[in-house]
Order: sequence, then C-alpha cells, then structure tokens
Amino acid sequence: MTIAVIGLWDNAFEQDISEAVKSGMNGYVSKPFNIEKLVDTVVGLCGK
Repeated sequence: MTIAVIGLWDNAFEQDISEAVKSGMNGYVSKPFNIEKLVDTVVGLCGK
C-alpha cells in the first residue's frame, strides 16, 4: 500500500516544487487552491 503525499503551499516556484518532489511528495497544489485542481491531483495519483 502506498500513501500519496500532496503538498499545499502559497509560493509554488519551480524550485519549491522540485525540492518537494525530491523530498518524497507525490504532488502539489498551490494556494489559493482550486477544488478542481485538487481533485485532479488526487485522482491522478490514484491512477484513475
């Protein structure tokens, strides 16, 4: 079983995203977040 980790932060610069992925996060959503983007990210990580 794998648990996906999605980061949520307000400064989503490319360097921040790269560091998050290197640290083990599977995805990210920047604030203020759009519910559709969040759902798309979760569904994408679930492989559906």
